[in-house]
Amino acid sequence: MIFAVAAIGCRQSQESASDKSSVSLAKPTNGIYLVERWTVEKDDLFPLFENETFYEYDESKFFELADEEKQPLKYVALSQTEFIPFELEKRPQAIAKDDGRFDVGLTFSKPMSDRMAAFSRKYLGRQVATVIDGEVLTLHKIRSIIDGGKLQITRCTDRGCELILSRLSK
Repeated sequence: MIFAVAAIGCRQSQESASDKSSVSLAKPTNGIYLVERWTVEKDDLFPLFENETFYEYDESKFFELADEEKQPLKYVALSQTEFIPFELEKRPQAIAKDDGRFDVGLTFSKPMSDRMAAFSRKYLGRQVATVIDGEVLTLHKIRSIIDGGKLQITRCTDRGCELILSRLSK
């Protein structure tokens, strides 16, 4: 099953629960992370809970949105324990679209495919974030159970898709 996502680009910043100044934390594993909660008011996100990480999102950084679709900066708490690592069976694929742009297709390894099915079943209807190289590149909702380990990232600009493809192809 293909999982289409409405993508939102971001700018990352991590903070501790007690000190809201930016701090350098260990780079997270590349993967799909559960979004615990988000807000447009930074102070409303705190305090962070023990297994959460804080990120700032600027939707226009990587993805093309019409003016009426643009949202204010978002502050998101991601789970550090509920995620699926990007262990891919094959290289990410560029999927051509009729308008000349492309989407990104991902195929997880068999073990991660099974974990993705269980994860998507458990968190159906919840939001998740795609984290690559310590940055959240997409924010989307799980709309169906993801059997077969195939995902498709949609609605990104060529620059955004190229970035995702290059980072995951390393």
